[in-house]
Amino acid sequence: MQGVCVDGGGKDSSIYEQTRVQNAGFSAPTPIQAQSWPIALQSKDIVAIAKTGSGKTLGYLLPAFIHLKRTNNNSKMCPTVLVLSPTRELATQIQDEAVKFSKTSRISCTSSFLLGLMHDVGHGPFSHLFEREFLPQVMSGSDWSHEQMSVNMVDHIVEEHRIDIDPQMLKRVKEMILASSEFALPRSSSEKSFLYDIVANGRNGIDVDKFDYIARDCRACGVGCNFEFQRLLETMRVLDDKICYRAKDYLTIHKLFATRADLYRTVYTHPKVKAIELMVVDALVQANDYLQISSSIQDPGEYWKLDDSIIKTIEISHASELKEARELILRIRRRNLYQFCNEYAVPRDIMDNFKKVTPKDIVCSQKNGGVMLKEEDVAVCNTKIDLTRGKDNPLESSIHFFKI
Repeated sequence: MQGVCVDGGGKDSSIYEQTRVQNAGFSAPTPIQAQSWPIALQSKDIVAIAKTGSGKTLGYLLPAFIHLKRTNNNSKMCPTVLVLSPTRELATQIQDEAVKFSKTSRISCTSSFLLGLMHDVGHGPFSHLFEREFLPQVMSGSDWSHEQMSVNMVDHIVEEHRIDIDPQMLKRVKEMILASSEFALPRSSSEKSFLYDIVANGRNGIDVDKFDYIARDCRACGVGCNFEFQRLLETMRVLDDKICYRAKDYLTIHKLFATRADLYRTVYTHPKVKAIELMVVDALVQANDYLQISSSIQDPGEYWKLDDSIIKTIEISHASELKEARELILRIRRRNLYQFCNEYAVPRDIMDNFKKVTPKDIVCSQKNGGVMLKEEDVAVCNTKIDLTRGKDNPLESSIHFFKI
């Protein structure tokens, strides 16, 4: 194996010596290593794909180690190279390979196992639509919530896959999932309480869940987004066990809430979006008795199989029991949607005394003559759009700022 050199500098500019690599157990570069090393060593991004056992791991570890030796990074400050893997087993394998080489290069390696974002793993098909629109129609009075289901799913995953995780860590994960819901658990520790505000922040509404869906939906819908969540992530600090923001980021935080409100006005409550949502719910309700959709919500072992593909299941089925549900989905495909009639913006000065409008209110207000509508012919959506705190300005309540 030849020593890796930069800019053709020959033996004197060799980043490491041939014997050092051989001592680590590598005698010659594999094809994937020979292809990836020159590109990575030029500080360029590369996507490399190869079969198991082809040397992919060293393909990215070696350039990383060379970077460390070049820059003399201080490992006491922070991790200087971070490798992410989707499973604990793969992380362990990567660490074994890293240690195998790092022993000869005086580089320390360690592995950390993190539980991914589990807060929304309990969502059913089409997210909140399943919980807020479908279930109330087929299970009247149910107090089922996706947060509680997320906790059940975590237990199921840990048990089913025999995941070795510290019980106290698992307990804290569950506490964080439920922290902003009505099912919040007593916290196992009063230390580092700011951790409960990161994923789902019921205290002031600033959390990474909101960062994620705002950036995602703005991009997907081609809607301009003036909110820069990276700015907050880079400058926020933890002071007195609370996540605090620079005073000069006041407008940035305001844009977070304003952008969310704009998405509700222009996307989430758009007449076509609401029409499709109503038709999907009606299709699920029609199919529920035959497919037993709602019966899986108490069994994580069955619930995890339930996702948006339920629509395709209905669509391709030949069962006569699903005829009406299939017809609704076909109408959606052909854009023969429920007809939008009208909307009314409630003035702020009467908001507190304004009761929700129901289909019965609409039907009873009809004038005699012509086609008369029945309650089942009408769907009413009552939507309240604000900055998450009703009439209150969230920036003037529980958000903490600091000055530099």
